[in-house]
Amino acid sequence: MVLDIDRFNHFVDEPLIRRYYEQLHQKENQQDQLTQLLKAQAQQSAEQAERQQKHDEMMLKAMEQLAQKEQRPKKHGIWSQLFRSDDD
Repeated sequence: MVLDIDRFNHFVDEPLIRRYYEQLHQKENQQDQLTQLLKAQAQQSAEQAERQQKHDEMMLKAMEQLAQKEQRPKKHGIWSQLFRSDDD
């Protein structure tokens, strides 16, 4: 026997069965929602970790380039070559 909850509640003119049905399945719905929330949080955490790793790699690469640039001897322009003192 199949019972249409909404039609029966309309016939009785009160949502008794709907409330009872929702109370029975409330824990299942909460568990499903919690599972979905945890999946979304895990995905967001993974994306954030990936972004942080890319950021760290870019910073490391920039620091390496800066260190290489500092190690190169400074080139003097034509004016500094003409007018600089021999102390440098």
